[in-house]
Amino acid sequence: DDGAWFSVGFTTNGGGMTAGGSGSDIFACSADGLLRYNPVTSQSSPATQNVATNVVVDNPGTFCDIVDGRMTFTRTLAGDREIVPGTPTPMIFARGPVGETSFLVQHPTSRRGSVTVDLEDISGGITQVKQTPEWALWCHIVLMSVAWGICLPLAVVIANRTRNNDNSIPGAKEGAWFWWHKSLAGMGWLFQTAGLCFVIYYVEDSVEGNHWNYEHSKLGLFVAIAGFLQPISALVRPHEPKEGWPDGKKSLFRIVFEIYHKGFGWTAMICGVVNIFLGAKLVRDLDFEDVVSNVPVSLGSIGCGLFAIYFVLGVVMPNNPIARAITFAKKEEANKNDPSNTAVDMGQ
Repeated sequence: DDGAWFSVGFTTNGGGMTAGGSGSDIFACSADGLLRYNPVTSQSSPATQNVATNVVVDNPGTFCDIVDGRMTFTRTLAGDREIVPGTPTPMIFARGPVGETSFLVQHPTSRRGSVTVDLEDISGGITQVKQTPEWALWCHIVLMSVAWGICLPLAVVIANRTRNNDNSIPGAKEGAWFWWHKSLAGMGWLFQTAGLCFVIYYVEDSVEGNHWNYEHSKLGLFVAIAGFLQPISALVRPHEPKEGWPDGKKSLFRIVFEIYHKGFGWTAMICGVVNIFLGAKLVRDLDFEDVVSNVPVSLGSIGCGLFAIYFVLGVVMPNNPIARAITFAKKEEANKNDPSNTAVDMGQ
């Protein structure tokens, strides 16, 4: 009733637009009239789909009106997407952008969905169906959420707040911060690389059409490349000579490395965290089960909380218990530098 094209289709349980690759049977009402697409085996433009020839759309009683949002059509019960009266039939629906009459214009993700309905007796109502993710998608979600939600942000904040260049953490073991930075960054790199492999497999195996239509995919490509290159750049970094930098000045190569490594590291981390939440929104828009979006939101929120706490604590109180613990700081050094432990001669 908003002047946009609309469609309904017959699919399989959880099969979506492609019926799990076996092909759905879709009827669309647009400015071009009533059309049938069968079988639909890919999530691509209708211009590339099979327009079925075995449907009588011009029969008396066949009707299509995009203004009122109504259409009437006939089809046999038997076929690739068989309809069994008295049992729930998996169906999909979609509607184009408001006022868009051409079926060639893609529908927004918020105007589509999956349902089951008993077409013999609709008094039982319509049940909305949520997609169940495949194992490869689960692996991608969990690994990327742990990598960019927890491991890599912690690697960045520890390097930023625990270097101890100004001896703000008395007794800290030399290089302890770097061990944590390298270990967390290494785990993050391993998890994100594995997560990237799983999503490539998932897209190739289960996703039809253009996967790059989503902002999550576009930003994810940048994040994955930047994250993959970070440890490689660290391997070729120029080290400070044992006798120190000549005249106390770092080499040009070292300066370029630090600008690149830190700049790209912070940028990739921020984009990675944002992309976790974009991914959660995407699976919600694609009608996956609620738990599929709850997992990355939870892991991303935990990581953001840990990052914020340690960053603020490191600014306000550099010599805090957490910093001392992860740098293996000696207790006696702390006591020696604590004014409250200084002896006072009351006789003076």
